[in-house]
Amino acid sequence: RANLSAHLSKVRSDIDKAIPNKDFDGLAIIDYEEWRPLWEHNWYTRRIYHNASLAYVEEQYKNTGKTLTKGDELAKKEFNQAAMNFLTETIREAKNMRPNALWEFYGMPFCNYSAGKNGTEGCGEVFEEFNNRLQPLYAKATAFYPSIYLPSRKSGRTGCLYVTSVLQEAKRCAENLSISIFTFNDIECFPLESADPYYTQDDLSHSLNTAFVMGVQGTIIWSSSKDMVNQCHGIGDYVLKYVDPKVVELKTCDKIELKTCDKIRRIKKRQIPDQISCAVKNDPAYDNCQNAMTSINKPAITAK
Repeated sequence: RANLSAHLSKVRSDIDKAIPNKDFDGLAIIDYEEWRPLWEHNWYTRRIYHNASLAYVEEQYKNTGKTLTKGDELAKKEFNQAAMNFLTETIREAKNMRPNALWEFYGMPFCNYSAGKNGTEGCGEVFEEFNNRLQPLYAKATAFYPSIYLPSRKSGRTGCLYVTSVLQEAKRCAENLSISIFTFNDIECFPLESADPYYTQDDLSHSLNTAFVMGVQGTIIWSSSKDMVNQCHGIGDYVLKYVDPKVVELKTCDKIELKTCDKIRRIKKRQIPDQISCAVKNDPAYDNCQNAMTSINKPAITAK
């Protein structure tokens, strides 16, 4: 029942304030997380949207004299249609205002938060089906911004498999689209609840290395702004000691340019060290690239 016209007016106002440069050609992420665009994906506290949609449908029928026999199904249908329209119109308006920016919603395509647990890989059939149904929305985007926050500190192989699963699903959804993939990456786990929240060096490798190897265009390192006065010094030290050297290492690898035979156009393919065992060997281009690898005169990147 949201007023779409009022919403789009607010979108225009917010974009003018946040991105005053009409020629802006950078990353433009719409961060909305309160509800999901598919009925079935609104779990737990988000079930309030089920209840509100059902109440709305019942109200529509109250004075018609008709019997509402399948209220849940009608509410589900109307919710999904309205949600898709709401989000696609938001993207359309954003692209009209800043056509050179790379627009999409945060965290899409979706993946199962349990991916990687018990050695499993992949987002699962349920989330693949969700993303298939959301392809009309994804087709309007000009970038993907999946989140690869690790499920826990010292997450080991589970964390690495989770990142791999998220990125494989993003690449699957982007396969027929001309679209860039940028990851949202964290460097802390529950910073306001832990005395030692920062990623271990293995955690950093599982997230940054895996994203790099799987060919994303870039990563956004994100943290909570809450209590930043007290967090700032620690974050600065961590970035200088661990993140900056890792970025330098990966940028060095990025200078290795490879050609893949199975692509329509020439692309840059990242060096794929054998030590990254959890992620890369299911990548479609791996078999064609591995014999063309060029080594660099520095230690190989490792991800245990």
